[in-house]
Amino acid sequence: MKYQQLTPEKRYQISALIKAEQKEVAIKIGVHPSTISRELKRNRDVVRGYHPNLAEINKAHTEHKKKKRFFLTKPIESIMPPFFKTSKTRFLIPPYYNT
Repeated sequence: MKYQQLTPEKRYQISALIKAEQKEVAIKIGVHPSTISRELKRNRDVVRGYHPNLAEINKAHTEHKKKKRFFLTKPIESIMPPFFKTSKTRFLIPPYYNT
């Protein structure tokens, strides 16, 4: 089974079927039972329990704070100062050098 992120619709289905067993919910939604388990564990509020809107907010926040990866191309590397070309300082190169 190929990995897919949960859609908002599937999250609302989880909240509607929360009283059922996790395995039954997984079968009805079409995902692995461990996906349901992780979803409930990550997005459970102490007071309200699982809430799909909270899950969407957490997802957006996680995507926002992910580090952006970039790679140097040969033309860009050729115009960079020699200091930045050493292997120990490659992590210092800001993303705007990669176009």
